[in-house]
Amino acid sequence: IERHEAATPLVESDDSAAGYDVLFVPQNAVQAKVMLASAEDLGSDVSAAFLNVDRVSGANGAAEVIDATPWPSFSFNEWVLGRYVHRNLVASFPRDGAVEELIAATVKGGGRVAEMALDGAEVMEVSERSTYGFAVDRLKAAGDLAPWLADDQQTAAITIGASERGALAWSGATDPDPDAAYEVEEYPDTTVDSEDLMRFEGIHAGQRCVIIGNGPSLNQLDLRKLANEFTIGVNGIFYAADDMGFDPTYYVVEDTMVMRDNVEAIKAYSAGHKFFPSIYRDQVGTAPNVSYFMMNRGFYAATSPAFCVPRFSTDASQRVYSGQSVTIINLQLAYYMGFSEVILIGMDFS
Repeated sequence: IERHEAATPLVESDDSAAGYDVLFVPQNAVQAKVMLASAEDLGSDVSAAFLNVDRVSGANGAAEVIDATPWPSFSFNEWVLGRYVHRNLVASFPRDGAVEELIAATVKGGGRVAEMALDGAEVMEVSERSTYGFAVDRLKAAGDLAPWLADDQQTAAITIGASERGALAWSGATDPDPDAAYEVEEYPDTTVDSEDLMRFEGIHAGQRCVIIGNGPSLNQLDLRKLANEFTIGVNGIFYAADDMGFDPTYYVVEDTMVMRDNVEAIKAYSAGHKFFPSIYRDQVGTAPNVSYFMMNRGFYAATSPAFCVPRFSTDASQRVYSGQSVTIINLQLAYYMGFSEVILIGMDFS
């Protein structure tokens, strides 16, 4: 579509296309809830819509929140291909490349962008946070949105994906190009056990689990007390097998070095069920108690729009996001399996 738009003259944008004063683009469920509350405070004279980027960015929980409200919502494709119009865009942090591209396109087309500050967002920001050099108004509180919109500053009506006469073309809105950047995030040539993983969805609804890290504090704990708990062990937990006296319910390895140096021990470990990224299928092989998930490594890839951006998948059968520690993957698996209470031990860093 991008190549077609770049090569083919397009008709003028349809003046009858629906226009909105504000387009909210939540990346996850927390952002969606805050933005919905802000939308309620805008009054009936301000038209607003929500964009669901789950199909582009991966399920982060925003869709479930948005769909439960009467506010108009659109998928990424519906908005772009339908030539819908907005004057102001509202986003938050963290966000990935798809939302960054929407921001860049809005600014490039003459619109305005507000970033809503959320509690804890500053903690998640790191020095490597990617910025593309566009102007974003950062609001300190959700209540600042209405005054910001009431500003007399005139803004253009932006149609994402319109012809040159409509202000902007979709391709190349950011640098590096998002399409090329996303290629470094996942492993499309590997086989993922999506259907098999679906049987774990909600399997432990309302139950408790303990995620066991590998910090030295484990040496001070009596792990035998966890024998009757649902547990998720990681990496070299098999070294503590004798002290534990039981096998963990689930076992996960993310780190390449851990897999390379311990592959035979990992294959022999008798954990209840093992979850591995699909890139390890050739090393570990198939077994009734092994499932392979798609690991998104955008957090680690400097050329990705999601570099150092924390994300949380609500659908592990689709993908699971990396985030500096294998525990981040375990938290997503625990959520997918329905655990309502999660206890971390052996996590000896912030």
